[in-house]
Amino acid sequence: MHGGVGERHDYFVSYAPADHEWAAWIAWQLEHAGYSVLVAAWDVVPGSIRMGTLDRVRACDQVLAVLSPDYLTSVYGTAEWRLAWTDDPDGDKRRLVPVRVQSCEPPSVLSFVTPIDLVGLDESGARDRLLAGITASRTGRGKPTGEVPFPGPEGKGRKSAPYRGNGTEAAAPPFPRQQNTGSQRPAPAGGRASTGSLERAPAPASWALPATLDGWALTELEAALSPLHATVRTPVVWDDEALSALKADMDSRLPSLETSYVAWVAENLTFALRTTTFLRQWIPGLTTTALRRALNATLTGVAGTERMPVAQTTRALDYVAWVALRYPDAAGPTCQRTLVDFVIRLACETGSDPWSGAFTEWAVSMEDWNEVNERRLSLVEKWEKGRWRLVVSLYSHEGSWPEQIEGWLVDDSGNEKPRSYPISQEHLVEPPGEERTSREVVKVLEWARWDQDRHVQQVDLAVPTKLLADGPNGWRPEEIDVGPMLGTMYRVTIRWSDRLRRGRGLLSADRRLESISSSVAVPPVHWIDPADTADPHELRRQLKKGRYPEQALGVLATPSTDLAALLEVLLDFSPIVLWSDSAPTTVWPDIKHAVGTRWGEQLPHDLIRAYLQRRQSTPGTTEAPPLSFLRAVWEDKGWLKFCQSQIRRGAEK
Repeated sequence: MHGGVGERHDYFVSYAPADHEWAAWIAWQLEHAGYSVLVAAWDVVPGSIRMGTLDRVRACDQVLAVLSPDYLTSVYGTAEWRLAWTDDPDGDKRRLVPVRVQSCEPPSVLSFVTPIDLVGLDESGARDRLLAGITASRTGRGKPTGEVPFPGPEGKGRKSAPYRGNGTEAAAPPFPRQQNTGSQRPAPAGGRASTGSLERAPAPASWALPATLDGWALTELEAALSPLHATVRTPVVWDDEALSALKADMDSRLPSLETSYVAWVAENLTFALRTTTFLRQWIPGLTTTALRRALNATLTGVAGTERMPVAQTTRALDYVAWVALRYPDAAGPTCQRTLVDFVIRLACETGSDPWSGAFTEWAVSMEDWNEVNERRLSLVEKWEKGRWRLVVSLYSHEGSWPEQIEGWLVDDSGNEKPRSYPISQEHLVEPPGEERTSREVVKVLEWARWDQDRHVQQVDLAVPTKLLADGPNGWRPEEIDVGPMLGTMYRVTIRWSDRLRRGRGLLSADRRLESISSSVAVPPVHWIDPADTADPHELRRQLKKGRYPEQALGVLATPSTDLAALLEVLLDFSPIVLWSDSAPTTVWPDIKHAVGTRWGEQLPHDLIRAYLQRRQSTPGTTEAPPLSFLRAVWEDKGWLKFCQSQIRRGAEK
C-alpha cells in the first residue's frame, strides 16, 4: 500500500489545509518525474493505518514545506518542519526544503533555509524551477547540465527549455493560481528574509524607538563614571548612540581599571536598552510581576548573586539592566547570553511565543543563533514541566449561577495531587449571582498566585451548561475584572463543569480526544448540518451510532432548539465543541477557514483575543475577525485526567 507504515519515500509534502491544491500539484510533478511522495491529500485513505507526525516525517528523505501565510500559522505544519529541521539543524543533508508559493516572511530558523521560490511564476516556469530546485537539493549543487549561455552584450540569456515530461500518465492537477488571497495575513513582526547566513544582524530600524537610561540603570552608570567625571563629556540623554560613543572613548584611552569598567558598563547597558525597547513592542502588557518572576528564575542557583531590592523594581529597564550588570556570564564579558535566557523565561511567564520571528530577529542580533536555539529548547522544556494550572469549578445543581465555587492548583499533566482552595462560609450566606461569582473567582486566583506562590498561566474555568449557552450579551467568565480582563492576563480555557462534578461523558471524551490528537483529517472540526440540530434526542442517537466522525464538533447555525440542551448532547460525546455566537451566514466560510488554519492548543486563547478585538471594533464594520463569532469548550488530556481523579476520590469517600 502506498504510504503504508514502514514504507520509505523520497518526499513528504507538508502543507496547510488552505494550500491543498499546491500540495497536490507539487506531488504530481514530483511523481511524474519519478520520485516517490507521501502527501496526506492522497495517502490518508479509508483503511490506511494512521501515522503520527513524527512517523510521517521520518519515513521520507526530505520534507517539502509549502510556504504561505496560512502555513506559517498552521500547528501541524510547524510541527512537521521543526521535526525535519531538528534531524538536520546544519542543513548538511538538506532534509528540509521550503517551497514558497505565496508572498510571506518565514519566522524563526525557517527564514534561514533557502527556499524554492514559485511566487509569481506561470505553470511552466514554476515546474522548471521546482524540478531544478529538487535536483539541486539532492545533489548539493545547482550547476546546469549543459553549457552556460553567453549573456550577450546586453546581458540577455536564452530561456531554458520547458519541462516536457516523459510519459502519458493521467492529467496533472490544475496549476494553482494565487488562491486564498482574501485569507492572507501579514507576516509575523520581525520576520527576516532568507540570507543564507547566521552572522549577527544589526538591530532593525523598527527597534529605534526613543529609549534612554533612567532610574536604577542611570544611577549605576553615574556611579561608574564618578572617578572619571571631569574627563567625560555628559550628553543630555544617555541613549544607544551616547553609550556607544562612551565605550569608544574608553577604549581609546590608556587601559585602566576605571576606563575598562566604564566601557563594560556602557556596552552592557547598550544591550539592556535594546532589549527593553524590544520587550516594549513584543509584550505590550508586560507587568512587574512577570519581570520579577523571570528575574528570580534567571538568578536561581547562582551563588553570590545579589537580589534586586523591591523598592527599585519600578520599570522594565530596571529589571533588564539588573540582569545585564549583576548576573555573571561565564560565556564572556558581555551580557547577551544572560539577557537572551532572561527574555526566554519572560516569554514563558507571559505566554509569548519564544519561537516567533520577532524573538528570533532580536536574539540573532544579540548572539550566535545555534547557541540561542540550544538553550531555548532546554529552557522552554524545563519551564513547561513546571507549569501549574488553576482549575476553578463553578458548579451548580440547577446548572446556572454556582452555589459553590472551588479551586485547585494542578500540575499541568493533571497527575499531581492538587492543592485545593478552602471554601469560605460566604457561599452559604450570599445568594448566587454574577457579582459574587466574579468576586470569588478573583479570590481563588489570588490564593493561587500569592498564598501558594505558584507559577500560574493557565486558568481552567469549569462552567455549567446554562451559563455556556447564555446569549451574546450574557456573562463571559474571561471578562472577569482583575485589573484588566482575566482573558488578557491568563490563558483562559472554558471546560464543562458536569465533566468534573458528575463525570459525564468522560470515557467518550477521552477516546475522541485521542482520535482528534492523532488525526490528520482535514478539516479538524466536523461542522454539524443545521438540520441535524433541530432534535437533540435524535442527534444523541446518531452520535451513539457513530454517524459523526471522531473529530471536534462545531455548530455555526443558530439552533432552532434550546442551545443548552444541544450543548449537553454534544459535550457528552466530544471534549471540543465550538458554536456560533450569532455569526452571520456570510461569515461561516471565513470561520471554518480560520479554525482550520489556526488549529491547535493555542486556539482557545485566540478565540478570546479575537472576541476582545471584536468588542473594540467599530459597529457595522468588517473589522471583527471571524474567530470572534465563536465560543468553545476545549478540554485536553491533563484536564480529563484531573476529572477522572476527582471522580475516583469522590467514589472512595
